[in-house]
Amino acid sequence: MTMRRSYRRAVLLLGTLLAVAFLHLARPQSSSSPVQDLMLAALLLLLAAVIVQNVLHRGRALLREGWRPKKHTGILGSLIFHTGLVLLVIGIVIDTLFSFDAMFALSEGEHWNGDASMLRNVSAGAFASTDPFQGVSCALLDFEPRYRVARTATPSGLLRIQEANREGMSRLHVNSPYENSLFAVHQGEHWGYSVSIAIGNGTHDPLFRGFVRIATTFEKGRARFTDSIRLSGEEVLAIELFPNHGYEDGRIVSLGNDLQDPMLLVSLRRRGMEIFRIAIPPGAHVEQAGYGVSFHAVRYWSQFAVTTQHGTGFLLTGSMLCVLGLLLRLVVPGGSLSRRTACVDRGGGS
Repeated sequence: MTMRRSYRRAVLLLGTLLAVAFLHLARPQSSSSPVQDLMLAALLLLLAAVIVQNVLHRGRALLREGWRPKKHTGILGSLIFHTGLVLLVIGIVIDTLFSFDAMFALSEGEHWNGDASMLRNVSAGAFASTDPFQGVSCALLDFEPRYRVARTATPSGLLRIQEANREGMSRLHVNSPYENSLFAVHQGEHWGYSVSIAIGNGTHDPLFRGFVRIATTFEKGRARFTDSIRLSGEEVLAIELFPNHGYEDGRIVSLGNDLQDPMLLVSLRRRGMEIFRIAIPPGAHVEQAGYGVSFHAVRYWSQFAVTTQHGTGFLLTGSMLCVLGLLLRLVVPGGSLSRRTACVDRGGGS
């Protein structure tokens, strides 16, 4: 009867785990469905209830029989292991319902003040909130695309992070985030160039002034840094940055992707026809076809990820308890593995 009950419990655990895995894989990557989050949390809580039942059953047996180290060390290890599993499930449920993940991009000198409108690729749980970011300011002071860490090179940004009660600077790279009790900021792998330009018309009215984060595309194995600004319904200003420019057969070409000798190629299109095309070095101002274009400077931009994971404490505690329970169950004298080994040594088993 006990064996049949154990089989039923094992089948229920396996079915619940398969359902949890299916719902987790079926979740959308960029956004989260509250219904799926709640279903996943319900299945995880069912799994936790089954494990708690097992913990209570083993705990009652241990209290009823009394503590005998040689006999009950394995039972105690199993009790601790399943308690760790319960904490792991609770941590996963909390992260599923309350976690928040998003990306934002900053140019050197720019800052993010917790504004949710600057966030992209948002993935939030059913009850997630952006309240932890209120009063937070992150400014990108410096960026290095190939920051040396040990023997590897990684994108790295120096951030000034200001919170409600403290302010400090932190050097982030891919494997070294900024973390506190409420949220974490991670260095992203994507980066590029940002150009500071100003555009005016013939009456010197400003049409655009600021930084443009230029998109990076790859054509035949070569990187191109291009973007466009729509000035009106019929006019589009296309820009292309050459970080290290040169000339070949009278036309401007890129000699590399490192920022050494930049040049900005600007062209104006009206109704699909090119009105003018001109190359502008940093610090120069040109006027063509009634427009004035100034190219001030080039800076790096970088992508960052911001996350909130409230179940981390449960996950860490549960993991440590699981390891401790396995050690008591399998390694410490009195556990199942040590008893089996002793039995083999006496010739009583194989």
